[in-house]
Amino acid sequence: PGPAFAATWPDAVCGIDTLVMRLSPPSQSAAAAAAVAGSAAHGVRIYIESNRHERTLWEPLGEQIQRQWDRLFRHLAPDRLPPLTLRARGLPVDQLDRFPNLDDADGVVLLWGRKTSDALVAQIDKVERKTTPGRDAPPGIVAYLMPPQQASEPIPAWGWQVLRFDARDEDHIGVLDEESDQLKRFLKKVFERRRLREEMLP
Repeated sequence: PGPAFAATWPDAVCGIDTLVMRLSPPSQSAAAAAAVAGSAAHGVRIYIESNRHERTLWEPLGEQIQRQWDRLFRHLAPDRLPPLTLRARGLPVDQLDRFPNLDDADGVVLLWGRKTSDALVAQIDKVERKTTPGRDAPPGIVAYLMPPQQASEPIPAWGWQVLRFDARDEDHIGVLDEESDQLKRFLKKVFERRRLREEMLP
């Protein structure tokens, strides 16, 4: 991998060699147990798309999702110490074929800015092939960026739930108020999946 990989995925390789355990064939169970344990040590990981058009947008979007997570977690698990933190990571989708599997992903966010709907569907399929298969696949959503996109009504799902985000100020990107509950629902799915995975640990 070249420098772009190291810059965007600072610790992806060391955290990616694990996950499938009892849902996997016996030959993979050791790696699966290590994945669950390793991801638990690093907190919750949400991978957010980075591409040549929206190269750094994942950072302010990740900050907003982190704030939502902190508020939600205080409600879902107020007695858990230390709290389960969320860490956003950039996901360079244009180079995804070069990288290892995303077995340490607790959730994935793709961006729908300048790409076509066909390109979006192709990227969803590519990401799903890189993550844990079957019912243990991490939750995913699509952030519909306005601008450059525009929609006055909610967007139907394109494989994943599509949520509209106000992107006029890239430093303060945020989900539209009328769809904030759906973002919370996504984060609840992330939390529930993490809880079930931790129960798999010996």
